[in-house]
Amino acid sequence: MKKIIYTKYSNERSAPYAIRTDIVKDETGMRTVRKTPCYPDGRQHIGNISRFYTALSRQYENTPIRMNACRVCDDGVELDYLEGVTLEEQIDTLIAGQNYDGAREQLMSYLHTVKNCGEQSEFQMTEEFCRVFGNISLPRGLKSLAVTDIDMVLANVLVSEGWNLIDYEWTFEFPVPLSFVLFRIIHYYTQTSDKRSCVREWNLSREMGITEEETAQYLQMEKHFQDYIQGNHVPVREMYDDISPGVLSVYQLAEREHKKKRDEQLQVFYSDGGEFSEGQSLYYPMPQGRIRICLTFPGHIKKIRLDPCSYAGVLTISQLEYIGGDQKKCSFITNGFELDEQQVIFDTMDPQILIMEIPDGATALMVDFIMDTATQEIAGFLHRMQEVPKRQKEEIARLSEELMQRERLISEMEHTKVWRAYRKLKKMTGKDK
Repeated sequence: MKKIIYTKYSNERSAPYAIRTDIVKDETGMRTVRKTPCYPDGRQHIGNISRFYTALSRQYENTPIRMNACRVCDDGVELDYLEGVTLEEQIDTLIAGQNYDGAREQLMSYLHTVKNCGEQSEFQMTEEFCRVFGNISLPRGLKSLAVTDIDMVLANVLVSEGWNLIDYEWTFEFPVPLSFVLFRIIHYYTQTSDKRSCVREWNLSREMGITEEETAQYLQMEKHFQDYIQGNHVPVREMYDDISPGVLSVYQLAEREHKKKRDEQLQVFYSDGGEFSEGQSLYYPMPQGRIRICLTFPGHIKKIRLDPCSYAGVLTISQLEYIGGDQKKCSFITNGFELDEQQVIFDTMDPQILIMEIPDGATALMVDFIMDTATQEIAGFLHRMQEVPKRQKEEIARLSEELMQRERLISEMEHTKVWRAYRKLKKMTGKDK
């Protein structure tokens, strides 16, 4: 007897694409993912998933990309329940640790794999394509595959002995430009979080050969695709402006206040040695940017990440000390700029403090923070102002070292036989005055 332990409805779509996703557990504790249509109209859409599994598995068989195993069941399809971190979480963690080279390498490796996979042919626009993505203007020479999963975004990829696609619902058997798939991967990673602003500077679209003109067309394709899925169905979230134009929105005011409270939180990530993940994190309120709290943790925890608030500013660390064990002082790295031992400037909307090694015997962490908000521009200015005396100090140290080297060289010369003979000769000739 299988028991449902989680259900999600994707029903803000037109009837043929409205689905229900369940996580079910059997008597042995094994979990599976079941997808079923919300309406009879959706049976074909769900039924296609198992067929796509076979076609996509064949297409990617010589790459590190794997499709999550899919089987037909009585009322829909079942997929394996996979555990692990997503490629999105893995790259986010590398960025949080300021390992930008590692993050770029992981992302580029995945993009190049997607770009170069399968047997490709020149893209040809069809009636089916226009019905789903619109009748748009695209350049000649684009490549396409026999079957295309357009939703290969990083959040859909679990990292475990390769890249595992956990969901390939949006797969099409008519030609779709492969560069549109690459565009969606880049777009939905770089544009959905401020903490990925550094990735936007890498200009990945250009590296993948996607021009600005193509990008504009792909944005239109994406909009047409979302409209196609939605059909005549109007989500509740989109009704407000139509039924109450010109009214001051109490909801928006409440949402603004809610966002402020959401931003003024300390998010604490715990890890037993693996990657940090949202599922292993807790939130604590930081009203007016202040918090004093004792964080207890079990002995198997190896790393901790503290995210104080979701805005740029200056963090004052009044206390960050261990309880238990011999070591009290807590060492950390950060994506900010340290003014001194107690203050850190963050010119990012995602401040982070990483504690990469917890000493033996430590059972808790005393945290006393005050985060003074500032715009990213002001925080950046403060950082640049701090860099001036730092560079001056480095230059003084360099010149001092250079002077010391010259003085040592002169001292060594004065103790050589040649130098002593030279001095003696000058005295004899009367020229040493």
